[in-house]
Amino acid sequence: MLTIATDQRGRTALQAHSGVTAVPLGAPAAARADILWRRAGTTAADVTDTLTRARGLRWVHTDTAGVDDLPLADLAARDITLTKTSAYTDAVAEWIVTAVLIAAKGTPAYAEASRAGRWEPGVGAPRLISGTRALIVGNGAIGQTAGGALAAMEVHVSTVGSRAAAGWEALLPGTDWLVLACPLTERTHHLIGAAVLGALPAGAWLINAARGQVVDEHALAAALDARRLGGAVLDTFAVEPLPADSPLWKRPTVVITPHDAWRASGAGRRQAVDFLDQLHRYRSGQPLHRVVDAVAEY
Repeated sequence: MLTIATDQRGRTALQAHSGVTAVPLGAPAAARADILWRRAGTTAADVTDTLTRARGLRWVHTDTAGVDDLPLADLAARDITLTKTSAYTDAVAEWIVTAVLIAAKGTPAYAEASRAGRWEPGVGAPRLISGTRALIVGNGAIGQTAGGALAAMEVHVSTVGSRAAAGWEALLPGTDWLVLACPLTERTHHLIGAAVLGALPAGAWLINAARGQVVDEHALAAALDARRLGGAVLDTFAVEPLPADSPLWKRPTVVITPHDAWRASGAGRRQAVDFLDQLHRYRSGQPLHRVVDAVAEY
């Protein structure tokens, strides 16, 4: 009998499954957990508490796309397998494509004119995305799916991995859309700073579906102030919620979504289906999917 520590939604999803006992996070019974299923909304502190008490824990599955808030070194030291969900791939990839289209079609300018009651043909200076160039930083499932969708619309797509191999900056001067879909690691922290932003051509857009700390927000604000960038579509930030005094608010060429790129109808169901598939693999001795490399941090 396997003991799985998870929240109420997880326990509901596991009710019909024999051979497992689902227990609440924080309950005394969680100390016997073999598996921790971290649902969206479960804090890193909850995970750490369960790790501390459940000395027989063998596997942690997280319903988050990123793992930067988890104690990766502790998991590796105890030889605990960590896997992550695939439930958000399509939603985030669609958000990226939408962001490119928002930028290309001048949607922020049209929205501003609409709010002001102004009829201004051409105010957004719309352009075709066919023939433009996107540079995607991050070649995981999200980056690959978004890249495939953009390529289908005849965007020239280049992809660099999360390790950002030397020389990738040479692609920046020809980039219209700099798309971030990489994990936050020591290597990618503030990867996008003044030097990278300064190497982009005038009118280029930054699109961030990664983690806020991948971008130096002060450098981004300065680049926007200098009006070299066309603008930015941002879903994540170094501090969330984004503080009211952030220089990124109230800019006509910046579109902000509140860390919602992952959100789409049916997300909870997709998370559960993904975990239950992994659980079947675990119980039958098959290799798990999307195992996180604690050293690489993704």
